[in-house]
Amino acid sequence: MTLGFARFRAALAAAALLVPLSAARGHAQVLPGPRDDTDARLSQYRSDALREAGSVLEEWRTAWAEDDLRALMRFYDRKALVQLPGDEETLQGSASVETALKSRLPGVGGIEFALVDAEVSGNLLYIFHRYLLQRAPGDSAAASSSTAASNMGTTAMVLIRERGGWKIRAQMFIPAPQVAAAETAPAVTPAASGDGHN
Repeated sequence: MTLGFARFRAALAAAALLVPLSAARGHAQVLPGPRDDTDARLSQYRSDALREAGSVLEEWRTAWAEDDLRALMRFYDRKALVQLPGDEETLQGSASVETALKSRLPGVGGIEFALVDAEVSGNLLYIFHRYLLQRAPGDSAAASSSTAASNMGTTAMVLIRERGGWKIRAQMFIPAPQVAAAETAPAVTPAASGDGHN
């Protein structure tokens, strides 16, 4: 569990490195975070940032559940780096994200989050969640043991604070290990099992 979480944090840290330093300097001039102030002010800044970002992510989740692509795209930074649930491809830029969501979003269903960890650093917010895709009843993909693992897992997100509020700069959906899916899969013949792998 600890090793998986460490890997998870490393993935998010790598995503954060994609935020250009020049952009960070530009934002810092407009929206400076607390510097060498008291612990109370730092704590208040962190609390406010988490509350604001939580509200943004709740609106994002509603737009996702309602297949509202236009509303959903308002939450992404134009240089966003995104890996959607079940995809191995990493998308760069809001245009690529919008194209992928246009084809993927209908029928995916709602999504639930459970906060694991969060950290604020200036105008950047790092958030780790567990997620669960809530597929529609009767969806054959929801009942398939081979897709069960891709319906749940963890997310690593970087939000950046801009003039209009918090935007998603990086978002990676990391599926849960497929151990449960393998255990519930039907038995296969010895010849076929030699080719299987998780």
